[in-house]
Amino acid sequence: MRDPRDPVTRAIVAQLDELARSMGKKICRRCGVAKPFGEFYAQPTTRDRLQSWCKACQKNRTTPRYRLERIRRTRDPESLTPRDRQFLRDAVLARLPAELRAYALTCAGHRELEDPAT
Repeated sequence: MRDPRDPVTRAIVAQLDELARSMGKKICRRCGVAKPFGEFYAQPTTRDRLQSWCKACQKNRTTPRYRLERIRRTRDPESLTPRDRQFLRDAVLARLPAELRAYALTCAGHRELEDPAT
């Protein structure tokens, strides 16, 4: 992939943005898909008054983060639902290097853990 700071890349992106804008659409910087303006949240500080990521990409980015934060703030771990417990296990496993993840999955004390990749 080209460096976004490269002048040629910036010129190409500007031309694509202009073409999409003429069709009443905007290109999402995360997924790269041209979508109608209604698919973007408002952002008063940008030139076009729209965020650079579409609503779907924003939700995919923020929902797990907020859910993990809510789980972390829970004072009583016993009150977590089984679904929240699995989400927390997956989040912890995802942050481990592959060797440690494999070791954690084979440890006797962690047999209930399942590899989220499978």
